[in-house]
Amino acid sequence: MFTIQIDEIRLAEVVRQAVKEQMENRSDEVGPGEGDKKGIFLYSLKELADFLHCSTPTAQRMKNEGRIPYKQTGRKVIYDTDEILRSMEHGTGKRSKLRK
Repeated sequence: MFTIQIDEIRLAEVVRQAVKEQMENRSDEVGPGEGDKKGIFLYSLKELADFLHCSTPTAQRMKNEGRIPYKQTGRKVIYDTDEILRSMEHGTGKRSKLRK
């Protein structure tokens, strides 16, 4: 085993560079016009409402009705924007059928 010594300034530079490279790689994977909506995880109902451009109560109602896919572990709820867009695009979910 070996030890690496690095000062705070150099560590900050390394982290900044790594984040920059990952952001550049991520932007290469996303097509034009998709950068602000794809591959993002939302961790609150407020973030979900902002993503959907609706009110918080509307986002909560859509989630409760099964129109918004999410994953939950204990009290933590995570929304995957890719899954949300897919479900809205294909009309999947409990209440996706048109009423007569």
